[in-house]
Amino acid sequence: MKAILLLLVALGAVPAAAQTEAEPRVWMEVSVQGRMGPDSSWRWAADSLVRTRNGASTIDFMGEWVSANRDLTERSAVGMGYAFVAGFPDTGFLREHRFVQQYRWRDSEEVLVNVNSTARTHRGFDSNQLFVGIGHKVTAKSGVEIGYLNVYSPGASRRTRHSHVMSVTLVVSL
Repeated sequence: MKAILLLLVALGAVPAAAQTEAEPRVWMEVSVQGRMGPDSSWRWAADSLVRTRNGASTIDFMGEWVSANRDLTERSAVGMGYAFVAGFPDTGFLREHRFVQQYRWRDSEEVLVNVNSTARTHRGFDSNQLFVGIGHKVTAKSGVEIGYLNVYSPGASRRTRHSHVMSVTLVVSL
């Protein structure tokens, strides 16, 4: 009986695995950031993002994001801001203006949750992102991070998307 149950569970997992789409991507970001005062727990940031799909052959997403964040602890912050996003799905062009809220926990893994629906996303769990890479300080106020980003997005398209991303970020602190 246990062997039959195990076989049924294994067969049930095959269609789920077939519905998972793995896709190579490249994400590039330039982030300029600073504190709102010398000893302030408030920070500001302006980010420019370009994301590709099909390796690096197709631009998928471009965006500008400005935000104000307040440090809650040494490793976490809460903030809000504004983003202008242009998306280039296979079916056309999407343009969005959106207010964004965020909770950041400085670690190598992020779980992203949308609090409202947009043209690109639905409300609720959006993705789980795990980054492994290296950072190099270029000057006293700038650095580069490069690495592998594993993105699990269960609601992307009509299938679960598992993206393998080469991520490059230039950070400038003022």
